[in-house]
Formats: sequence, structure tokens, C-alpha cells
Amino acid sequence: MTSGVVAAAFRHRTSRAGDPLLRWHVLVANLVEGNDGRWSAFAHTDLYRAARTAGEIFQAVVRRELTSSLGVEWRRGRHVQEIAGVPSHLLEVFSKRRAEIEAWLAVNGRADTPEAAQEATLATRRGKPEREGERLDAGWKREALNAGWGPEHAETLISHSTQTIASDPVAEVWRLAAAGIDETGGVDIFERVVDPEEWIFDLLRRDLTQTSTTFTRFDLTEAIAARLGAGATVATIDRVVARVLASDQVVSVHQPDPPAPRGRARYTSREMLAVERPLLDTLTTAATHPPLPVDLVDQAIGKRVTIGGDQATAVRTLCAATGPVAVLVGPAGADRSDKRIVGPDKRFSIDADH
Repeated sequence: MTSGVVAAAFRHRTSRAGDPLLRWHVLVANLVEGNDGRWSAFAHTDLYRAARTAGEIFQAVVRRELTSSLGVEWRRGRHVQEIAGVPSHLLEVFSKRRAEIEAWLAVNGRADTPEAAQEATLATRRGKPEREGERLDAGWKREALNAGWGPEHAETLISHSTQTIASDPVAEVWRLAAAGIDETGGVDIFERVVDPEEWIFDLLRRDLTQTSTTFTRFDLTEAIAARLGAGATVATIDRVVARVLASDQVVSVHQPDPPAPRGRARYTSREMLAVERPLLDTLTTAATHPPLPVDLVDQAIGKRVTIGGDQATAVRTLCAATGPVAVLVGPAGADRSDKRIVGPDKRFSIDADH
């Protein structure tokens, strides 16, 4: 057992492009004090696993403080929650680093994926401008005024904000975005109160099993913190996490032996299990299928003049398989443009790149 970690927090006010970007960096030393008073290094693998989760919790707490002190409301932005009422064009003015990253991606023909964005971030990185706080503030005010946003607009935004902290913050969590038509015929975006189980179903489907079949407690905590637009305290986030894990919709699929940290346990949803069941049934069936006629396979291969010898061999191997599933494993970086995954009844094929 230990008594905690040693860490140093550094506040930053600007991006590398000189725009306002308030954030904190926390440096955690690889040193902890044990209950016996001795200082020693610790295994920090789980600390890395929790880094993104800690960041989302921090952002949620900051939003909660702003909601409590200024009464501002929030909207879902492209990447993070944004203060409702601040015009999008003003955000673009103060998003020069993002513009640089998007320009690099466009010039290099790269898709906007997290990996490519990180590469673009490093490729376009530069030192921060050395300017005093007063000069920065004056420059930001000048840019905002040129964009049509002055102090009076900020005052109006805050004076019209009515968001308050609920007496039971967990009860306020169970809301989902909805759309309707207002009296002018326009689209009206609002929140509707839902049953906790409906909220949990939406969370599991949209945020946790969209790109992965399982998730950890860290993943769950991160998703919940990101969803709470008005922010929340750490205690509230923990209560919501506990409520979700207690739901019958969540299924534990891996519980490591103690004393492994609880963050290593993995979960999935009952909906995901239902989606996977037909595939699992296919994989475990003893049924067989006749292979495709060799002459038809050769004829199909002959029509593809660009197919290589190794690819032709792979196609023939797959088409000759008689089991319920045929698997093709290629070396990393191999050209997959002409490879197909052949269905068990040999009547369909799927492009491996899709």
C-alpha cells in the first residue's frame, strides 16, 4: 500500500499558435511513499492507461466550476464541449493550431484520424511565442473585436445564462439530446428526460461499443465524463459509473485475479453479445460446404489481370476451403486491394478493405 503519488501541475494559457487555451499539465514522479515510510518506484502501466480518463474527468470538473460560478450552458462541439452562445466563427478565429493541423493533413493527403492528427501535430509544432500576459490579453481582445465579438457580448451571454447546479446532480444526468420543429419551422434541439436504463443503453451503443466490443472501467469513466456537458464533480462521475456497472445491460467478460487493479476488468453490453452470437455460432458449427469448382475460380482469377501470384494462391486456398469460415492472414503492409474474404457458402465476397 502507498500513501499517494508526487506530482507537479503546470498551468498553460496559450496554444503554440498564441491563441487562448487554458489547460494544466501534470507531471507525476515515478516515486511513491509506502506505509512503511520508504520511498520507491512503482509500476506505472495502469497510470498510463488512466491518462485519457483523468483528462476527461478534469475537463468535466472545470465545466462544473464554470457552470456553478457563471451559469453558462454547454453544447457538444466537434471535439469537446463548448460554451453555448459563443459563435462558431469566433472559435475558428482562436483555433489556429487546428487550422494548421488540418492544412497539413490536406497537403499530405491524410485522413483526419487520431494517428494522423498526432503526426500532423508533431510535424507542425513550434515553440510558443514569448509575450507578456497583458500583451496577450490585448491581442485576443483585438482579434475578438475584429470578429464582431466584444465585452458587451460576453456580458450579455453571462447575464442570460441560467444554468444552476442541481441538488441531486445524478438525477440530472439522465437526459438525451432530441430534435423537433419549432413554431417557425426550424429545427429545435433540446434535451429530454429519460429513464436511466435508456441513457445507459445509448451510452453503451454510441460511446463504448461503436468501435470496440469490450471496454474497461477507465473507458466507461472517460465516456461518462465527456457526456456530462454541464460538468460534474469526481464524486458524481463515480456514482454514475457505479450505476452503469450495476445495470443488467452490462456484462463482465474478464475479471483479472486479485490483486490486479480494477481498471483491468473488461465489460461488454448484452446488445453486443447478441450481435456477436450469430458469428460465434458460425465459428463453432460443424457444418461443411463443398468447395467452389476449380474452373470457375480460375476463370474469375483470369479476369483480374492485376492479381499477383501470391494473391491468386490465396484466392484458390479460400475457395477450396470447406469449413464454415475461411481465414486469410497476410504479412503486415501487404497489398490488400485484390483480396476478398469469401463467405462460408461461397456465394458472396467482401472486399477486405471495406
